[in-house]
Amino acid sequence: NGSLTLSGIVIGNYNLEVSLAGFDLWQVQDISISSDTIIPVQLIETIVIPSNLNANQIDNLGNVMLSWNGIETREFVSFKVYLDNNEVGTTSDTAFVLETLSNGNYQAGLQSVYTSGESEIITKDFVVQGVGLNDNGIQQLMIYPVPAKDYVSIEYNKNILSIKMIDLNGQIVYQELDFLKMRCNIPLQEIKQGMYIVQITTEQGFISRLITVVK
Repeated sequence: NGSLTLSGIVIGNYNLEVSLAGFDLWQVQDISISSDTIIPVQLIETIVIPSNLNANQIDNLGNVMLSWNGIETREFVSFKVYLDNNEVGTTSDTAFVLETLSNGNYQAGLQSVYTSGESEIITKDFVVQGVGLNDNGIQQLMIYPVPAKDYVSIEYNKNILSIKMIDLNGQIVYQELDFLKMRCNIPLQEIKQGMYIVQITTEQGFISRLITVVK
């Protein structure tokens, strides 16, 4: 609350911007000045569209973790999560797990909700695979230690064809193709602390595991 006199303003059209102490991302509509006048200002919060939506399968049960970037301002309420155009949940976090999906192609959607309105929906196409892989084969996969610090070891009872380690933003931080071995040690000295998805491809199919790296 308060007032401010702007002197020496000539007749014309202007864009008035007002910054409220302690808050960002506020905008004021354009104004037209034709003479000395008092201009009432209504602060309207900018609705921020979330960005960098990623979808990563975290196991062979069909669980998929969505992660994204979002800016929470004073009037932020929540994020709405969609699967194939159907709303499936809400969260105030920047991550959400879609549970027990079947093998196939999907589209995730995300929308910011504010007291003043809702953002556009952003989408991400993704594929679920490896669900229903032989349980015995899954049980033969060993990943240790948990949590991991300096290295993480992966062992399987048959040849591993390829290995990927992916962060929750969808970036591959480690990869070995044409591996054809039954054991692998992944060095973690250059890997930041956080949660990662280890994906291996075997002759029996595709297996994913969620691991935690600590420093």
